[in-house]
Amino acid sequence: MSGKTMHDHSLAHDMGHDAHALASTGHDAHADAHGDPHADAHGHGSGHGDGHGDAHGGGHHGPPPISLAFWKLSHVQPYLVVTMFIILTGFAKMVFHKMHWLSSRIPESVLLIIVGAISGAIINTIDACEIQEECDDIRTFPRFTPSLFFYFLLPPIILESAFSLHNKVFMDNLRSIILYAVFGTICNFLMIGGLLILFYNIKWMGSSTVYKSEFTQRAIEPHHLNFTVPEENEFTSMTNIQILLFASLISAVDPVAVLAVFSEVGVNPDLYYMVFGESLLNDGVAVVLYNMMNAFAGLESTGAEVTGLHIITGIGSFFTVALGGLFVGFVFGLITAVVTKYTTDIVALEPLAVFSLAYLSYVFADLVNWSGIISLIGCGMLQAHYAFKNISEHGHTCIHVFIKMLAGLCDCIIFIYLGMALFGSHTWHTG
Repeated sequence: MSGKTMHDHSLAHDMGHDAHALASTGHDAHADAHGDPHADAHGHGSGHGDGHGDAHGGGHHGPPPISLAFWKLSHVQPYLVVTMFIILTGFAKMVFHKMHWLSSRIPESVLLIIVGAISGAIINTIDACEIQEECDDIRTFPRFTPSLFFYFLLPPIILESAFSLHNKVFMDNLRSIILYAVFGTICNFLMIGGLLILFYNIKWMGSSTVYKSEFTQRAIEPHHLNFTVPEENEFTSMTNIQILLFASLISAVDPVAVLAVFSEVGVNPDLYYMVFGESLLNDGVAVVLYNMMNAFAGLESTGAEVTGLHIITGIGSFFTVALGGLFVGFVFGLITAVVTKYTTDIVALEPLAVFSLAYLSYVFADLVNWSGIISLIGCGMLQAHYAFKNISEHGHTCIHVFIKMLAGLCDCIIFIYLGMALFGSHTWHTG
């Protein structure tokens, strides 16, 4: 046999072997795609067999390939619940304002609390679960978290209030407002914290036990601030830092009902703006105090001692956080004024520029650990004073209507979370 013939025969043999291997691979792929019949019977096949096995092994049936209608409640249930609550709240507010005999006696905030409590009780009933894994699977309503509150619900409310502060009466009383908001809140914080520490040391607070931080984190997460009864070894004594941390939370006052009554009876504008301005600014002061005490509590939890240097640094950071946040707000407010000079012919961009730069001031201030609330207040006030003069009438109306609607919506969502917490299971401690 010639060399060429032997080479052709060898090449043909190799090609035949490769074709056989490819055919075997194709057969395996075909088997994987359709699933092994015996494996399918036990729910362990791959491809089609896996889907069949999952269907019988605890998985859920998907929608049919082609159908005229398919019930997908599990996919849309959270959004359906939120939307229905918003519609219910809007209807309740409409009826409330139509019934003048009721609106003249009860503030609107009380109505929202009642509606939120009723809705919270319903949601807690629907969303009831025992352990965290179950709650993660069947939770109907999104869980309330600090990120949800501080980055989504709070900024529209603060910005709408900041726009309302653009008033000559507010500027005339600015020194008094700052005095009450800053020094008044600090005095309130020190008085509450000092008295609680005194009551704790003289044993007027009962057993005075609190949950350990690890247990609190583990117990609160399962279900909307609900937690089970802890074991005896899950308790620990309170420290002065923990008491002051609580005082920083409760020191700020938000007189929503008082402002509603003021608007109804038409009080002196000086009195109204002093109460309104103080209630807005003291939120920022309280957040700064909370962050400072939370940092001290973090040091304490690691076993480190809070020294005098830490306290001096904390006092210094109080002023840098507040003034730094105000500086960031002023910068973004001026940027908004410059940008809106070139958007007069594009009305759709005017609200976008105002809202996006205002929110960016809030996020940027938080990025450098400064007060986002104070930053948003400063930005909103400068936008109202300078940027609104560059905005068309249609854009101005759109901004005011949209931010008022969005702030009211966020208020309603906060009240429903309040209702959910109200009807949750609690461990009552009378002291």
